[in-house]
Amino acid sequence: MLNAKEIGKRLLGRRHALGLSQEALAAVARVSHETVRRLEHGAINPNLVTFGKIAEGLQTTVPALLAEKVSEEVIELVVGLPEHEQEIVVVMLRALSNHVAAGC
Repeated sequence: MLNAKEIGKRLLGRRHALGLSQEALAAVARVSHETVRRLEHGAINPNLVTFGKIAEGLQTTVPALLAEKVSEEVIELVVGLPEHEQEIVVVMLRALSNHVAAGC
C-alpha cells in the first residue's frame, strides 16, 4: 500500500508532466493551494472527495494515481483521449487481458 509520501510524489510527478503549477492545480481541482502543497509533501492524507478533485484536476482517476504497478506510458496515452474514447480503451484492455489470461 502506498504511504502519503509516495502518493505525494505521484501527484507532483503528474502535475509536472502536465506543466501545472500548484496554484493552477488548486484552481482546476477547486481546493486550496495549501492542500496541494501539503499533499505533494506527504504531510496529509486526502479524503476521498479531495483526492477525486485532485485526480480530476490532474486529468486522471483515483485508481490510476493509487495503482501500485502502472505503466506510465499507457496512462499518458489514455489520459490524452476524450472520456468516451478512454472508456473504449478500458474495455479493449480488459478484453485483451482476459484473452491473455485465458492462454489464447
